[in-house]
Amino acid sequence: LTNISASGVSNFTSSVSNTIQSATNTYTGTVNAIVQSSTNNALATATNSFGALGAVVETVTAKTTTYTVLATDSFLTGSGTFTFTLPTAVGVSGKVYTIKNIGTGVITIACNGAQTIDGVATYVIRTTNNGVAIISDGSNWQVKGVF
Repeated sequence: LTNISASGVSNFTSSVSNTIQSATNTYTGTVNAIVQSSTNNALATATNSFGALGAVVETVTAKTTTYTVLATDSFLTGSGTFTFTLPTAVGVSGKVYTIKNIGTGVITIACNGAQTIDGVATYVIRTTNNGVAIISDGSNWQVKGVF
């Protein structure tokens, strides 16, 4: 990223190789970035905590019963047999949720309305310590990776 500025954030530097090389202070708040490519210009807003060396610090949301995932969630863990229901994928292209089964139950991930995850209505995580990263394509959810 080039020409990055962060008002009110000290010791913030960037390099021309698209990585933030150092941030010696911790910054928590809303970060706005203009993302430009040859075909698309967009304003992206991310609310996260940025720690040393530019690492994103995610909040872990642990659940043991049916839960409707919030737009502010990012990493969710489940213990038991229940369903996480995703919010709409519309209008949040690029939004990623990572969901991990940390118990012995079966975690089901359901969509909002008629939306799908890789073309199906639900995704199931049956095995302890397995999980999935799901990303919005702007109209549905896609599996980004499994572990």
